[in-house]
This record gives sequence, structure tokens and C-alpha cells, in this order.
Amino acid sequence: MKIALYGTGKCAYTTIVKLYGQGLSPAHIYDSDKNKQGTQIFGFEVQSPETLRNNPNGILIIIAVIKQQFINEITDNLLKLGFTNGKDFMTSNEFFGESIEGYLDTWGRNSGLPVSFTDEWGNVFTRTRGVNNARILISKKSKIVLRVCKNSYKVIMEDVVLKLQSSGLLGKEIVGTYFDNRKFVDNPIELKDSLLLKHDFQSPLIFGYEFSQFMFFNSAKFIINLTKKLDRLGLGIVDVSYANIIFSHGEFMLLDFGGITNYKTPFNVFEQFLSGYVIPLLLMNYGQSDKAYMYLRVSQPKVTFNDIKGYMSETQVKQFTTMCEHCKQFINIGDVSSFCDTLLEYISNISILPKELSPNGAQLNLIDNFNKKENWEEKARIIYDWTTNLKIKTCCDLTANLGFYALMLAEKLDYVVAGDFINDFIDDLFIRIKKFKIKNVYPVYMNFIAPTLPKHRALSIDGNNIKAWIEGGGADSDAT
Repeated sequence: MKIALYGTGKCAYTTIVKLYGQGLSPAHIYDSDKNKQGTQIFGFEVQSPETLRNNPNGILIIIAVIKQQFINEITDNLLKLGFTNGKDFMTSNEFFGESIEGYLDTWGRNSGLPVSFTDEWGNVFTRTRGVNNARILISKKSKIVLRVCKNSYKVIMEDVVLKLQSSGLLGKEIVGTYFDNRKFVDNPIELKDSLLLKHDFQSPLIFGYEFSQFMFFNSAKFIINLTKKLDRLGLGIVDVSYANIIFSHGEFMLLDFGGITNYKTPFNVFEQFLSGYVIPLLLMNYGQSDKAYMYLRVSQPKVTFNDIKGYMSETQVKQFTTMCEHCKQFINIGDVSSFCDTLLEYISNISILPKELSPNGAQLNLIDNFNKKENWEEKARIIYDWTTNLKIKTCCDLTANLGFYALMLAEKLDYVVAGDFINDFIDDLFIRIKKFKIKNVYPVYMNFIAPTLPKHRALSIDGNNIKAWIEGGGADSDAT
């Protein structure tokens, strides 16, 4: 059954975002206002409700308005068109109330489902809870990750995988994903009726808030370019959170496959780009890196333009406002390519560049003579010889400096995590990893930013939502 919305205001926008979060998408949007009919709203053409007479296509209508007066008027109109209340149409609150209730009953703590599942080969999987009609089953011992797709999400994910199979993106820019037909010994109906996808097991996981500034800058460009590539394939993305981007095998990768969908990238993604990438990058650019990383560590961060406006000149404010207006315009009409180009151009002009290190910098002589062991200092040769006899597969190099020892050990181990609290060192290591195509060194910026530390308490983020000033007229509005 198709879903359609009746209404084009803020409630309709919120309803669309909620639908996307459950792997759903409206097929049509209707409104009684003749001035709105034929226009584009959120990438959809607004149609007259008269085209719904007698509900010939089996469409479920969600009344996406807030005021009871308008709900009553729309209800009367739909009844006259031949619809049945509660069966053919309902309010947004009623729809999501029923949807969420059934959803939690199926997979929640009190669902009665087993905590673990065993497949036909004896692999034991534990289940986790997600945020849409999918669940993840993980077998850490066997290093297998399965995505269980149900209901409408099953159809969406099947289409997404088929379109991506010949794109060259899977296993490179997007986590490797494949159809899986394994059987389970204890197979409840929730698994029997579901689509199973197998994801490549990723270890270790280095996330956005652990990137150095130059790494974070490049991850922002990566996700914008990936959004554009997906659009060319007829796909979209509904979650571009920096928490879904990892650094793996020397490259950035989208880890959350569930964030991809088979419809256009929606409007709410613009907010995610602003709050998750643009704002932190601007803070870094204005010398407020501690505040930027504090912001990245906050779950579901909220910000207003006032958090950065004080650091900007009038020209910079105007440039930012212009970028926001162009992005809103493009995303509203479904022009994802122009939306990405506008964002990419703006981000590329933010000056996040690695610093040139002093010739006297620690490990600089060592790193420049990396391939000439005869020029190494005695300490380096001793460590190299000592690790030859160690029976280890992985290593963590704390205070890694420029990563000399991490690069040295990488020749012998499965992988090495190299962490340092000096941003410039991790920037330099990241550049070397990219230049020499090193696959098994994972650079980590160990930023010691925490709201409980006295010196960071003043860095708290304004509690207002970024959406307030996006919808309220852009960067010139002071959201309160």
C-alpha cells in the first residue's frame, strides 16, 4: 500500500522525516489550497485531493496538520471522497503511534524473541536494536554482521543492493554488502519473512570525532561526493552523520548501509550536513577546535547560528546565508547534484589545511628515512628487532607522534592504531597513509575534550535546534 500526505506545512515536513527514519517514503502530497497545487514541496509535486476520489489505488492518507480545525476539515473532505476514517486515512500522531507500538512489540525487550540465534553452521548471533524496520545480528567470534530487513524496508534494501552491485562502491566507499540466504536453527517468523544482508566485518572502527581536523575536512568532502554518486544511481541517503563515516583500510567509508534508500535524498539531510560538518569545520577554521570536538562528541547535537556568528565577518555571514538559501532551494526541488556542488564549493573554501612541521620536529628525521634502516637511531633498531619475535597481530601506538613506529610495525601486523593528542601529527600521518596507500594503519586524534573538565565547561553548545534558524529565514535570524 502506498502512503500519501495531506498537508504541506511544517507538520508535513516532520512527518516526511519520520517516514524516512522508518524506511518509508510518501508517494504523493495533497493539499486543498489551489495556490499550492502544481508547486514543488520537499521535492514532491502538490496535487489536488480530487484525484483521490474513491481511493482507486489503495493509498493510505496521513493527515499532516496540527490544528484540530484543519484536521476536521480534511477529515470531512476525505469522507466525501469515499475514504474510511481509521482505515484509509489517519492523523500523523495516530500513524506513528500504531507503527511504533507494533514495532517495539516485535523486536523490543519484552518481545519474547531469543537474545541469540544460531545458524545452520553453528555461528551464534546476538541481536541489537536499530532505528528502522531492520535489526542487526552480530557474531563477533565468526566476524559476521547480518542486517534483518522487514516489511517495506525489505523492498527498499533489496532495490538498493541491486543498484549498488555493479557500481564499484560496495566494499570501497560503502561497507561491503551482499544477499545472504543462511538458515537459522531457532528460526522465528520474524527471520523467516525477512531479507538477510551480510555486511563486511569492520575492525577497528575509527569514527569522525576521532579524526584530525584535516581528516575531518576530507571526510566531509567524501560524504558529499558519495551523496552525488548515489543520486546518479537513482538512490538517496537519509543519514549523513559523521558517526556513520569510518576510516578503514586507508580510505573513508560509509558504515551505516541502512542510511541509503531508493528515493531522493530528503531535505533533513541538509540539516545534518550543517550540524554535522559545516558548523564544526567553521569552528575549527576560527580557532575554536575544542568547541568543535565538544560538539562532535554530543549525541544529537543542537546549535544555533549564534554559536558561530560571533567569529564571522559580515562577508562570511553573507556567504553562509547565500549557501544555505541555495541548498534549501536545490534540495526542495530534488536537484541533489546542484545541492552537493553548492555544499562542496562552500566547504572547499574553508581553510582546513595541515601545518608544515618544523625540521626539528620529533620523529621527522626518522620518518624521512623510513626506508633506510641503516640511518635509524639505536632505539628504533632495538624496537624493530624486539617486535620480530612477538606473537601479536595488532598493536596500539599511543602518543604515536608522526607514526614512525606504527608504520614500522604495520609491515608485520594485521593492523596498528596510532594515536596522538597533537592534531598536526595525526594530520601528517594521514597524508602519508594516503600518499603511500597504506591500508593497515589507523590514525586517531586523541582529543581530550569532555564537558566534565573545568576548562571545557564554557564550551557548551546552545540548546536551540539548528532547524529553528533554517526554517526561520536562514542565518540572519536569531533563533531563540
